[in-house]
Amino acid sequence: MDRVRQYPGMLGVNQYGKAETHLVRVVRDGDVHELRDLLVSVALSGALEAVHLEGDNRAVLATDTQKNTVYAFAKEFGVGTPEEFATLLARHFLGGAITRARVQVVEVAWARLSEHAFVQSSRVQRVATAICPMAPGIAMRFCARSSGIEKWMPTPNISRITPSSASSLAVPVLATRPGVNGPITTPARR
Repeated sequence: MDRVRQYPGMLGVNQYGKAETHLVRVVRDGDVHELRDLLVSVALSGALEAVHLEGDNRAVLATDTQKNTVYAFAKEFGVGTPEEFATLLARHFLGGAITRARVQVVEVAWARLSEHAFVQSSRVQRVATAICPMAPGIAMRFCARSSGIEKWMPTPNISRITPSSASSLAVPVLATRPGVNGPITTPARR
């Protein structure tokens, strides 16, 4: 017991956030629709000692609020590029006890197969990260941004968007792959 008093624990740098908020946005401009598929991860850090040492959660921005902010900003401001969206969100989360925000946006591209059907168009994903610190005495919040392309090899996904009033749709055969028994189709809606 004396050893614990002599060497008390020390709170190190910490962060918390909401990982992988899945945002799928269908942009319906006239007859041509566009599908945007993003995963948004938020990590916040700052003066959070009271949270851990005293159980005072007033400085904490709930993870559901972070998720809902992602959806609200996509609706209000649009997504733009992943870099722009990550920076917009990171700047928004700064303030109060939060002195550093890191937002990562991962986008997977989709290509049109037909009027209402899309397929993942490549085996790469675009990754953009914005890290915004809030420095004392600096009015403008400078954000470091990085972006890049990562390769990945999942099974190709196919998606179909249709009017919500459709009650019964035919399931089209969209593609076949070597080594797979049967066609790849979209799920039937009932």
